[in-house]
Amino acid sequence: NNDVGKNIPDCFVSKIAYNVDRTRKTISVNISDVQNTDCYVRLCHQRFVCEDVGPVTLIQGKDLIKSASLQYTQLLPCLCIEVWPAILDARRMQLCPFKNDTKFLWDNIVYQAATQTLTWEAACPVHVTVSLCQLMKINDQCVDLEGTVNIATEKVKYSRVDTHPSLCIKFATEHNVWVKCPFSHGHFQAWKMQLAVMGQQIEVSFTSHFEAEFSVLVCNRTNLHSCNSTGSPKALSLGGLSLPSVNISGKPCGSNTCIKGWRTDVDYSVSSYICDLPCVNSRKTHEDKSVLHMITHR
Repeated sequence: NNDVGKNIPDCFVSKIAYNVDRTRKTISVNISDVQNTDCYVRLCHQRFVCEDVGPVTLIQGKDLIKSASLQYTQLLPCLCIEVWPAILDARRMQLCPFKNDTKFLWDNIVYQAATQTLTWEAACPVHVTVSLCQLMKINDQCVDLEGTVNIATEKVKYSRVDTHPSLCIKFATEHNVWVKCPFSHGHFQAWKMQLAVMGQQIEVSFTSHFEAEFSVLVCNRTNLHSCNSTGSPKALSLGGLSLPSVNISGKPCGSNTCIKGWRTDVDYSVSSYICDLPCVNSRKTHEDKSVLHMITHR
């Protein structure tokens, strides 16, 4: 409609300038060339539409200094500055300057103890590959747990998760990789595997501050992060009716021979390895903290 078009300035703002105060968490917005028109300015999160994340501020056209100070919570890729004239159905000018600020996207991780569920939900839509991984003490790499890789845009949920401090979530985009370990602090405590070499057999036991079920087996180390099983797993339960330890006969030994242990009462568990088993007949106790070339857990 030509009559309507005459009353709506197409380019009422020729320039939007902004300044971020990260200490106060404010964004100062300055606008110019508004043709003495009152206008609104706000912060919003860009999704299908740009959703309000704070109050709308009115800047009057008669003001000599046309600026507004807007409070934000986090600098996110979808955080935008939006300006439009105080006219019905006016076109809006939008500036989204924080598209590379993805740091805070990975913080919204929640664990529900009642259901043992670990959930991540993005504050902004993002294309990311998410996986559970096991943090290695030796080289700080985080190795993906099998069957946990998801390509997501907003939310990922894992049920029945081991709360071991070395179980983490990995986020990978085309630009970078981030690792978050939600159980590495707070009241979460690690379970430990230990073994005692006795004559021609090995006694494997676990210590845990909570009821748990475990399995152990012998495996041959093929590289830093891989160990091929050489036998059937043996079950072990803490807090139940099973014995607190299991014996492995034949006393496997050698630099590439390992004992592997993991939780079986959850769907996603880290694994503990004790390797470099001595080929001697004397009694000697080992804990997973003694691992030199494989994964260590504390």
